[in-house]
Amino acid sequence: MREFDPDEVARLEAAMWRSYYEQQRLTLFNQLAELLRTQYGRLPAEAMTILDRKAESGGVTEADWARIGELLRESWRSLATAVTS
Repeated sequence: MREFDPDEVARLEAAMWRSYYEQQRLTLFNQLAELLRTQYGRLPAEAMTILDRKAESGGVTEADWARIGELLRESWRSLATAVTS
């Protein structure tokens, strides 16, 4: 989480805001997936992989959502530790 491309994150965030305000939900989702996969490391990418795989196979379960939440909490805690140390 310490290494990311600030210019690319800014580009993707601006694109995501535009998609949000233009109500382009699928585009927004794809942009978020790209941001997580390319900039925020292993844990968010793993969470997105769970979502992608489960969506293709019939749906995300409560256990899947719990695991996704754990991965994202761990990821954000890692970022918080990195920026405050």
